Amino acid sequence: MSHPGGTMTNPTDTVLTARARHRLGDAFVDIARSRNRAPLAIRRMHNALPGYPTAPSSGPSGAGGDGPDRSLTNDVAIVDIAAVSTLTTRLQLDARALVNLLDKWAFTRHGSEQDANPHDVGCSSCNRANYFSPRRVEGGDLCRWCADKLREMNGLRAGIGLEVLDAVPLAAVQKHARGQKLTANDVERWAGLPVRFAARAVGGGR
Repeated sequence: MSHPGGTMTNPTDTVLTARARHRLGDAFVDIARSRNRAPLAIRRMHNALPGYPTAPSSGPSGAGGDGPDRSLTNDVAIVDIAAVSTLTTRLQLDARALVNLLDKWAFTRHGSEQDANPHDVGCSSCNRANYFSPRRVEGGDLCRWCADKLREMNGLRAGIGLEVLDAVPLAAVQKHARGQKLTANDVERWAGLPVRFAARAVGGGR
């Protein structure tokens, strides 16, 4: 629909926005419930694995004991433990993908409250991992993290006479995109340092 001034609006926009917010709200509630129930539920799953006494607890099901429910057998525990691993991995990846998508439009730059430029195509290095990071405000096609990490890795390589890298290795970017911190060992390994050198740097061996 056209309005004065030439602005085009979609009457479904507010409906879609409301639905997205409602779904996010439901997801937050479910995640909170899962987080609260996980410690006891997972402990009971492990207690029901083969090797743990499988006789039901003397108290009623759900009374707070650690014995398995009468209907929960070893086989069920094995399947459910695997399912928890699969579902939580998927949840983490989906949540990260949603954050990356929303960040592309809603993030604020480091040290600034200015909204992102929607035309920013993102860091060329992070884009390889389908992860959006804003480019550095001072220019270039890398985000702050990739620029700093590339400088660090090339500094290590220069110290032992290796040629510079053109980009941070994809595996390192993927780990960063998953929200995991790179350790000193990770940096040295992905910088291409020989195993002998990396082991000496970490363990102090000769």
